[in-house]
Amino acid sequence: MDFMLSIVFELGSNLIESFLFFYLISHCLKLKYNKNNKYLLLIIEFIIITTCNLTITSTLLRIIILLFTDCILTFIFTNGNYSERFFWGTCYSLITLISERFILFSYSCLFKQNVADLFQSSLNRYLSVLLYLIFCFL
Repeated sequence: MDFMLSIVFELGSNLIESFLFFYLISHCLKLKYNKNNKYLLLIIEFIIITTCNLTITSTLLRIIILLFTDCILTFIFTNGNYSERFFWGTCYSLITLISERFILFSYSCLFKQNVADLFQSSLNRYLSVLLYLIFCFL
C-alpha cells in the first residue's frame, strides 16, 4: 500500500508541476491557442517531468534537461519574440532549482539530518515535496 501511495503522490506532484509550468507560460506569453495545444503542452510537460524524475538521479542534470525541454516547448507552443520566449522558457526551471535547493538546505539545517533521507518514501519526503510545490507556486 505504501508503494501505491508513493506512486500516486509522485504522479500527482508531477501533474501539479506541469500545471505550474503551463500557468506561468500561459500568463506571461501568448499561447498559439488551440484547445488541443494547451492540453498537449500539459501532457508533454507531464511526461517529460515524470520520465526525468524516474530515470535521472542527479538533480542538477534533471534541472538542465528540464530547462532545455521547457525552452523548446515554449518556442513551439507560444508566440512572441525570441528573447521573451527564451526568458520565460527558462524561468520556470530556475524557479524550481531555487525552490528545491531552498527546501533541501532548510531541511538539513532545521532537522540536522542527511538530505538523502528525503528521497525515500516517508512523511518527510511528502512534506518536503508539498513545501517545494508551494514555494514554486509563490
